[in-house]
Amino acid sequence: MPSEVSLEVPVFQIRILTTEPKFPGLGDVTSFLYDLNLLYEILRLAIDSNYKDFQFSSRVGYRNGRTRLDNRDRLHIQSLRMDSPMDFVAFLQVFQLPITLTAIAAFIGSVEKIYLLKPKSRLLNAQAQELEDKHLRAHDEARVVRAQAEKAERENRQAALKEFEYSRAAFEEEFEEWLQHLKNRGALKSYSNASNRLRKSKIQIVSIEVDYIDNETPEE
Repeated sequence: MPSEVSLEVPVFQIRILTTEPKFPGLGDVTSFLYDLNLLYEILRLAIDSNYKDFQFSSRVGYRNGRTRLDNRDRLHIQSLRMDSPMDFVAFLQVFQLPITLTAIAAFIGSVEKIYLLKPKSRLLNAQAQELEDKHLRAHDEARVVRAQAEKAERENRQAALKEFEYSRAAFEEEFEEWLQHLKNRGALKSYSNASNRLRKSKIQIVSIEVDYIDNETPEE
């Protein structure tokens, strides 16, 4: 049975905004989503030492041509709006922070290179604002306790995102070395094919934003 997917663990949340024809073909949409996910999976299989025994072949790009990642290492959809422009949020569970940081940084860095996007990330403030509004209506003691918890959460987010930015910067500076690593694993051709299909797709990414959400429930 696949590992259970949960939002009750720390996750990287990835929001993607696209531009496309007013009425894109269904095949264009499914191919875009497939190749975007394939790009991530190739990188994860090549980078993550848990998959060091995976053998890349010319069939890795086929739907049934590769061993699936463990379910907890896969990208999952949190929300998907199919209007034009398409807007969706994917998330990646974080169980091993160092390797997850490396994989997500390589994925985001690759997407930014494909679409020539300016690197950026963000903190989502809506939840923090909602908490603050509740704090203002709460008793002073409860407000202080919650404000401290919120501050700790923000610091945890900022630390994780700072490490993500460092990992992405390393990817940018050592891109040629990453390509050599993919080549050594036999994954470069599959990576390049997926990248080229995304580059030529009628659906183009115009914005990709990353947030770290620490959803762990603190112990009593």
